[in-house]
Formats: sequence, structure tokens, C-alpha cells
Amino acid sequence: MTPSDEGVHVNHVMEPMGLLIVRIWREDPPTDEVRARIIRVIEVSRKDRLVTVVQSAPSIEAVVHEWLQDFLAASRADRPSPD
Repeated sequence: MTPSDEGVHVNHVMEPMGLLIVRIWREDPPTDEVRARIIRVIEVSRKDRLVTVVQSAPSIEAVVHEWLQDFLAASRADRPSPD
């Protein structure tokens, strides 16, 4: 170990990792309505992605909530069962 490695800990255990990217904007002329392009990845190692475009704050919230529920369900399914 070199002095620059002190305090650096690398976890080599593959943990579930999801990704959610939200690009949000207002249309011209500016209104209270927003649009968003949302990229959802449940497990980055699988590289599957779903792209959604929505046009209201409640729709954005619903997509984010759905992604989180899907991620949590997939994480539970991938976890080894305790024996």
C-alpha cells in the first residue's frame, strides 16, 4: 500500500445500482407547466434503459416513484436469501 492509498477503501462486492436521469424544462413562453425526459435504469450492469417524456409535475413524480419501486423490488429479488 502506498501513502496515497491510505484511507481509500474499495468495495469489490457488486451491489445493486440504479440510475435515474431527469432533464426538465419549461416550454416557451414560460408557463407553470414543465416537461421532462426521464431515463430509467434499474440495474446499470444490465444496460437496459427506459426513456420517458412527460409534461406535468405529477407525471414526473409518478415516473420517479415507479422507478424507485421497480429498483427496490429488483434489489430484493437479487439479494441472496438467508439460510
